[in-house]
Amino acid sequence: KESLKVFEECKNRIITMSIIHEKLYESKDLAHLNLRAYLEKLTGFLNRAFNLDKDITFEIDLQDVGDIGLDTIIPIGLMVNEVVSNSLKYAFKGREKGRIEIRITKILENKYELIIGDDGVGFDFEKQKQLNNSFGVELINILAEQLNGTIRTLNRPGTWYSLAFEKIDKSAAKQP
Repeated sequence: KESLKVFEECKNRIITMSIIHEKLYESKDLAHLNLRAYLEKLTGFLNRAFNLDKDITFEIDLQDVGDIGLDTIIPIGLMVNEVVSNSLKYAFKGREKGRIEIRITKILENKYELIIGDDGVGFDFEKQKQLNNSFGVELINILAEQLNGTIRTLNRPGTWYSLAFEKIDKSAAKQP
């Protein structure tokens, strides 16, 4: 049973990457993707994959995000996959509906904040030390580091994360 669970998580990570490539092929600009369309497709896929038979609302809010390229979107997509998957698995037990929010805001030139979370039952962060050995938590930390970012939990009802990160696209590095 544990092997099947690990296999499903790996499959979802692979599909997350394939959605990026699908959107890339649909794009006229091969270096940049429509981030909103990508996140909508990714969250729709995850919602169907978990087949919860619950009314889960996804709110995607992109504020002044502008042009983000593939080098940044890939780790963002993988991080969204991890957090949304955990929300769908654990946040809404005993509930018929819930909300998952993904918000990305431009803070400074090439600096952004991702707020992602749910209004579910919450997460016991005291037990997080035990979870730090899990691949998902390790992956989130690696992705935050890849984006020259810092991740922290937010004190809100449910489970919420804030990731302050940089746009790491090679084209962004060339800009003044």
